[in-house]
Amino acid sequence: MANSTNKPIKENFLRYEFKYILRDELKDAVETELCHFMQLDPFVERFEDKKYLVRSLYFDDPVYSFYYEKTDGLMHRQKFRIRTYSVQHDENIPIMLELKGRYNNFVYKNRTEISHDEKIANDVFKLTENIIKKDNNNVLNQFIYDRYRKKIAPVMLIDYQRRAYQSKYDYEFRITFDGD
Repeated sequence: MANSTNKPIKENFLRYEFKYILRDELKDAVETELCHFMQLDPFVERFEDKKYLVRSLYFDDPVYSFYYEKTDGLMHRQKFRIRTYSVQHDENIPIMLELKGRYNNFVYKNRTEISHDEKIANDVFKLTENIIKKDNNNVLNQFIYDRYRKKIAPVMLIDYQRRAYQSKYDYEFRITFDGD
């Protein structure tokens, strides 16, 4: 699989993740300082305003277990989402089914690409069943299990703009600014 930068799509992550709320003036100052040791992520370079859309469709069960696990601060939790980076259908921008979770201080993400079939783009469950075929797809298998046993369904669509930076010295180190 490849995205618009022709790099393979990373399917499994294990990392530390920290989130902060910054006032605009502090965000601007932090971004100015970042430029000494970080550069814009290659994906963001293609956009004139150096930001891109992040669109996530979140799933939960009828009693919102994933939501309450997050708000209760559980150190072992997970959730499903479908994520893309465009409002329009674009073959060059991936659509991913993701299983994201926390295990103690680590955040993990396992994902798999969903094919771009415009005929079923508005049917979330058909879309996930049309995942690009792979051997032993654990993300899809877990999703199907949760869909039927836990009755997960789409509950929230979230859009925001992201400006992403990566370290000039360690490409695994990223900082993103999300908003709007």
